[in-house]
Amino acid sequence: MRDMLDKGKFKIFEPFYREAEELIQKLPPAFQQLMSLSDLPKGKTVEELRTQKTHILQEYREVKGQLEIDPLLSQCRGLLNKLRVPDDNPIFVSMAQTPMFKDTLLVMEKYFERLSGADQKSDVLYQKADHRITQLLQHLLFESNLNQVSGANIREG
Repeated sequence: MRDMLDKGKFKIFEPFYREAEELIQKLPPAFQQLMSLSDLPKGKTVEELRTQKTHILQEYREVKGQLEIDPLLSQCRGLLNKLRVPDDNPIFVSMAQTPMFKDTLLVMEKYFERLSGADQKSDVLYQKADHRITQLLQHLLFESNLNQVSGANIREG
């Protein structure tokens, strides 16, 4: 994406571009790690499933922490605001309405879309893994409750 702009221009964006490109390189292995959470062998007891839910949450938080996507998204949002409303910054006001400025805005919007999409994808992958464990846990708890009710009825009868 960054190739759309000449490298020497708008140096204020260079640190962001560098960080964003580094993060984008980390996404495939991070997504793979999150996808693998759905493939873990499922526990057979309530306690095993609860432990697995905790493990999945810890892995998710670790991946999100390593990616540091939230601060980068926040930075991107701030830069986009400066580009969209340049009134607050004389540098941006002087560059506004130039073709390069418009190209920069387009590039930043694409970064924002990509980073937002990556953030959402990581959340969805976590939710998918967690949902499977939650379903199994609910099933086991339902069976346990059903057995308790059945056992109580047999003893009373």
